[in-house]
Amino acid sequence: MRKQRRTIGILALILALQMAFAVPAAADTQTDFDQFLQEDWEETVESDYLTMHTSVYDYKSLGLEKPEVTLGDIDYEEFKESVDSAQETLDKLHAFDPAELSDAQKYDYYIYEFYLESLRDLYKYPNLNDMFRPYTGYLTNVTDYFADFPFYEKEDVEDYLTLVAEIPDYIEQMKTLTREQAEQGYFLDDYSVDDAMFELNEFIEAGEENTMIVNFEDNLDKFDGLTEEEKEAYKARNREIVLEGIIPAYQGVRSLLSELKGSRAAVGGICDYPDGSDYYDALVRYNCSTDMTIEEIFEFLTKAGVEGNAYLEKLLKGNPDFDASATIKHLQDLDDMLAYLQDHMEGFPEGPDVEYTPSYLPPGSNDFAMAYYIVAPVDNIHQNIIRVNKENMSDVNTMYYTLAHEGFPGHLYQFTWHQAQEDYKPFRHELTFMGYEEGWACYVERIMLERSGLDELTAEYLAMEDMLSYVMYAGADIAVNGLGYSPDELGDWLEEMGYSREIQDMMYNISLESPGSYLPYGFGAAKFWSLRQRTEDALGEDFDEEEFHYQLLNHGPRQFELVEEDLNTYVASKGGQLPDDFTFFSSSPVKRGMSDRAKIAAVVLGIAVLAILVVVIRVGLRRRHRQRDIVE
Repeated sequence: MRKQRRTIGILALILALQMAFAVPAAADTQTDFDQFLQEDWEETVESDYLTMHTSVYDYKSLGLEKPEVTLGDIDYEEFKESVDSAQETLDKLHAFDPAELSDAQKYDYYIYEFYLESLRDLYKYPNLNDMFRPYTGYLTNVTDYFADFPFYEKEDVEDYLTLVAEIPDYIEQMKTLTREQAEQGYFLDDYSVDDAMFELNEFIEAGEENTMIVNFEDNLDKFDGLTEEEKEAYKARNREIVLEGIIPAYQGVRSLLSELKGSRAAVGGICDYPDGSDYYDALVRYNCSTDMTIEEIFEFLTKAGVEGNAYLEKLLKGNPDFDASATIKHLQDLDDMLAYLQDHMEGFPEGPDVEYTPSYLPPGSNDFAMAYYIVAPVDNIHQNIIRVNKENMSDVNTMYYTLAHEGFPGHLYQFTWHQAQEDYKPFRHELTFMGYEEGWACYVERIMLERSGLDELTAEYLAMEDMLSYVMYAGADIAVNGLGYSPDELGDWLEEMGYSREIQDMMYNISLESPGSYLPYGFGAAKFWSLRQRTEDALGEDFDEEEFHYQLLNHGPRQFELVEEDLNTYVASKGGQLPDDFTFFSSSPVKRGMSDRAKIAAVVLGIAVLAILVVVIRVGLRRRHRQRDIVE
C-alpha cells in the first residue's frame, strides 16, 4: 500500500488549495495555464506545514516560504471552508478553455477537475466523516503520520515536537465534533466502537513502548544531525508529551466512545442516513477513481468475482493433492527481494535509476500494518522509503508479493516513473487517485508472483485468491453501504460469488466499519485486469505487454475514464477496437487444476485467506503514500 498515509490535518491540507490570485486574461493561454498550476502548487505547500514537509525535500532551494508549524483546526466551519476553497479553485480552473490547451495540458485540466470535484463533494458531509473510526479514522491518521516524520535538519525535530504537543488539543476538537455529530444520530456502529476501543487500549497500555515513543527514538537514532546529548534530551521531551499529554487524551476518547455507544441512528450502512447515499456516491468516486455509478461498479465487481472464481476452479481442476504450501526458497530478506523484483521487470517501461531504503518497523509498532511506501518528495526522487512490519508477515510468499506491491513494479516504480517524466508538474504530487494507485499495485502482484520461482499453479492460485478476496470485500462494501443490503441479502450475494454465506455477518460488520476503504483495491485491481483482458482480446498476437503498460503509466495516476480513452486510441492505432464485452481471465493459460474433492480444501483455504485479508487490507488503508488527504 502506499502510505496514504493517510494523515492528519486533512482540512488544513484541503484549505491549502485556496489561491490568492486571479487567472490573468492573457493572450498566451497555455503559458498562463502552466503558471496557474505552478502558483497553485506553491500556495498549497506554503499554506500548510504538513503538506510542505511531506512533499518537499528542500523548500529553501525552491524559493518557498515555510508555513506555520501547526496541526490546524477541525470543526464544522473548517469543512465548509474546505468545500468553498475547492470550489473556488475549480472556478479558476474553469476559466481556462480546454480547447486552447496543449494535449498534455488537457490531461492536467481534466485530472485536476476530477480531483477537486471529488474533494469538494466529500467535504459537504462533515457528519459522515468519523474522527474515531478504527484503523482509518482521523485519530489513527494523526498518530500514524508521525511514524516516519522525516528529519532533514535539527529544526525538523523541534517542529515534530511542536506538532505532537498539539495533539491533545486537536483530539479535544475531534471529541467536540464527534459529540455534535452523535447528537444528530451520526456515530459509529457498535462493532466499530468495540474495535476502536481495542485500538485505543493498545495505544494506552503500551506505556513506554508506545509507538509514538518507539518510532520517534528509532528515527532519531538514524539522524546524524544531533549529538548524543541532544538526542537524549529530545527523547525525554517526546516521552513526556506522549505519556502525560497524548495517552491521557486517548483515555478521554475511550470515555467518550463508551458514553456515546448506541447513538447511531442508521440501522444499516451509510445509505441509511438521510444524506448517506450522496456522501457514499462521493466516497466511491474518490476511492475508485471513476465516474461509474455504484450500481455499475457493483455489477462489474460481481462479474469479476463470478468469472474469477470460475477461472480459479478451472485452474485447480485435476490437481487433487494441491495445498498451496510451496514457498519461495531463494529470497529471504528485504534487500534481496527488492533487488530480485527490480531485475525481473520485463514487460514494464524502463524507469529512472532510483535509490530506496527498505527497513523493518520496530517491534510492536503497529499490529495491523504489514508494509507501506512513502512517496518521494517532489524535489528528491531518490528518497523512497519502504517500511515492513515483519511481525505481521505470515510467510516468505506474503513478503514477496507485498514488496512487489510497495516497490517494483508497484508504488515505488509507478510514482517515480511518473515523477521522472519531462512534462511532470509539481501540483500532481498533491493529488491522490486511490483506485488507480492501489489498483495498479494489486494488478502487478499477480504478474510478479508468476516470476517468483514458485511453480505456476501455486503462483497463480495465491494471486487469484488474494485478488478475488479484495473484489469480494469491495463488492460487500457497496452492497451494504450503497445498496442497503441486509446481512441475509449479503449472504445471497456471497453465494452467487462462490463463497459460503457463513461469513455474511463478518462481512457485513466489516463493511459497516470501513465504508469505502476496500474499494480502491478490489475495484482498482479488477479494472486493470479488465483493461488488459479487453486489450488482449482486441490485439491478439499483436498484444505487447510493455506497450500496454506504457499506456497505463503515461500521464500518471488519473481517473479510469482517461485511462480507457488512452487505450482506445492505442488499440485503434494498431488497427483494433477495444471490445465492451469480455470474460475475466479468458485468455490466461490454464494448464493445471484440481478435482472436486480438492475444491473443498480450496474453499476452506480461501475462507482462511479472507480472515487474513482483514489485516492485510487494513495495511493498505493505512499505507501512507501521499500524506495529503484523509478521506476514508
